[in-house]
Amino acid sequence: MTTLPQFFCYVYDAPGRTPQLLALEADTFLEAIRETRRVMRGESGADVFAEIWDSSQQGGQVTRIDAPPGGAGLLRSIRRNRPFSRSSRP
Repeated sequence: MTTLPQFFCYVYDAPGRTPQLLALEADTFLEAIRETRRVMRGESGADVFAEIWDSSQQGGQVTRIDAPPGGAGLLRSIRRNRPFSRSSRP
């Protein structure tokens, strides 16, 4: 029986919040890095990062991926795209 490596990541997008746990569709570590960067697209900030966990390494290996500079950020995108109701406008 062959065991394939399993990759998953935690995305920390705000201090003090519970990180998002995501299973990555990747067969190699490089694919896991690409998938993590794709998931983090649009996130930015000094406090935004992800940790990739590689189960193929003995004891597991953790690699940190920082968010790229200049992204819009999830929270700002939600606020910007939220529709306004007539009663909420001044």
